[in-house]
Amino acid sequence: MQKSFITVCAALFFAAVSGQTSLIGKRGRSRFESSTIKGMVDFRVIAQQMPLIFPAPVEKAPNSTPMDVQITIDGLIPGFRYRYYIAPTPIAQDDGRCASVTNYLLPDSSRIPQAPNVISYRCDPNDVVGTCAYGDLSGINGLASVNLRGETFKKTFRLDYLQYGTGQSGNFDIIGKAFVVRGVLGDSVACGNIYVLNKCPS
Repeated sequence: MQKSFITVCAALFFAAVSGQTSLIGKRGRSRFESSTIKGMVDFRVIAQQMPLIFPAPVEKAPNSTPMDVQITIDGLIPGFRYRYYIAPTPIAQDDGRCASVTNYLLPDSSRIPQAPNVISYRCDPNDVVGTCAYGDLSGINGLASVNLRGETFKKTFRLDYLQYGTGQSGNFDIIGKAFVVRGVLGDSVACGNIYVLNKCPS
């Protein structure tokens, strides 16, 4: 009985590793530009760090794909802070003012009790699953700001609760969604759709 259980676990383990291996190195990108700021965000799939016990902890998002994220933004106003997030829908092609953007990506999940458009929403980076919209990248990793010299904002972090896919993987998928930079007054100042990098010019 014990041997059979170990065999099943081993099979599932290697199946999971194989699925992740096929995605390692895949990249997504969003370029965004407005009259005041411009920038780029890169997503790169990295190797999954398998848990010491099987199965994976339940608090992880289903089929999540670990990614390294690099954000670069020029033109931010010194002394101001900006939010940046992944919207649940793409930007309309004829939309040059980000008027079609919606709020933070919030996959269907009962583990997140409050939507970001509720005043009481507070993202706690120490409890991402319980308090944060998964697309609220600045809520989880820190707001964007620059010093008085107005230098380029650069941020690098790991994203391990969303999914890299083809734009058809459902609510957890980043491909085909919009990356948005929002100003201090809540207005969207720049945005761009996330695409598969190896299918578009860099």
